[in-house]
Amino acid sequence: MGQLRYVPLNRHVLLEDADLREEGSPTVLVPDDYKVIKNFGTYRVVESAIDCDIYFQDGELVVVEENMVREVEVPGDKRYYILPENLVILRVTESPAQQSNGNPFNED
Repeated sequence: MGQLRYVPLNRHVLLEDADLREEGSPTVLVPDDYKVIKNFGTYRVVESAIDCDIYFQDGELVVVEENMVREVEVPGDKRYYILPENLVILRVTESPAQQSNGNPFNED
């Protein structure tokens, strides 16, 4: 049997953790039951449903409200998360080269 592929349906986006820890950042030891409460989290898009109104590229980084993300239990070590597409609040992209007039916004 080949590798399993999980395909989201009904305008959902399948996500995985985006490990954005910087190299050389200090490590702090905390108790095992300690939970960090964050309002927003950054995730990597694994796949999106075919009926999504918004196109999400596989591997794209997105920011979502943490309390809206649901963990999906799948066989194996991998952790996946699911979220309706309309709850993605930001895309993480490379910033374009700043215009010569110094204005970071496109006024066309």
